[in-house]
Amino acid sequence: MTRKIVLDHDAVRAAWALGKSVKETQAILGVSYSVLAPVLNKLIPKEERDERRKRLIGAKAKGHKRRVGYKHSEAYKAKMRLRTGENNPNWKGRSAAKTNGNKRAVRAFSIENRSCGCGSPAQVRHHLDEDPHNNSEKNIGYMCRSCHAKEHGLGTQHGLNRKPTEG
Repeated sequence: MTRKIVLDHDAVRAAWALGKSVKETQAILGVSYSVLAPVLNKLIPKEERDERRKRLIGAKAKGHKRRVGYKHSEAYKAKMRLRTGENNPNWKGRSAAKTNGNKRAVRAFSIENRSCGCGSPAQVRHHLDEDPHNNSEKNIGYMCRSCHAKEHGLGTQHGLNRKPTEG
């Protein structure tokens, strides 16, 4: 059998008037949140409860420094520059992952308003010498996905359309 706890509304208002948080009010009254919350919802307007919550959260955050607008010194910038590229301890060589330099290539070689040799709109940037690091203007071609797959011999049955390999 469950026992229903009835709170004195004046006691709740008095505890709330002390400016305490809900948890502290629970401790003062000796009740759980599930008992206190419905009474607070009836007695205290939502705007006041929200304002109290914001104020208490703000008070907890005082003393925490945020580094917004922090600027590095010139000496530190010079130190960071020394640890770029091959001088970086995480450098693993010029391995060409699928995404290496992709954002820069998208900006430099936009495929908008380009078309493939077959007349379809271009969807892919193609490196003519197949070196993904050679991003010179002469080495970039624009193709639709279908022509690009044919160029690399992808999706062909037994490689019939495949380019002959050297060597």
